[in-house]
Amino acid sequence: MAAGAVIAAAGVAVSVAGQLKAAKDQKRAAQAQADARRAQADEILQRSELNIQELERQAETFKERQAAAFASSGVDIGSGAPLVTLENTNRVILGTIENRRREASYRAEAALRGASISEQTGRDIEKAGQLGALGTGLAGLGQALSNLK
Repeated sequence: MAAGAVIAAAGVAVSVAGQLKAAKDQKRAAQAQADARRAQADEILQRSELNIQELERQAETFKERQAAAFASSGVDIGSGAPLVTLENTNRVILGTIENRRREASYRAEAALRGASISEQTGRDIEKAGQLGALGTGLAGLGQALSNLK
């Protein structure tokens, strides 16, 4: 009976160790996912700024062409409809840029929320694994004690 108790205890120890390792591995995977989501958030913001800079260059070129077209027609661009047209063009461009920044910010925040959720999931998995291992250990101990009677 002593050999059986030793084997049972060894089995419980292996099971406990396996549960703890699995929980730790899952937590590490969740952390890696969180890190990837944070990197994604940074990339979203950086890419957005590059795209906005390109949009600003294109917009400036468009506004210059628009002003040149008015001027080449002999139209005064300092007042009246041409000025209103130029101002409207500028407002549309600024609105587009603001919308793109807002969208990038929203997408980056969503990625960061995903990172936080992944981290919390990893902590929860680790805790569940620890509790599962504790339960396995206690069940094995209970079984061993009942076999000793």
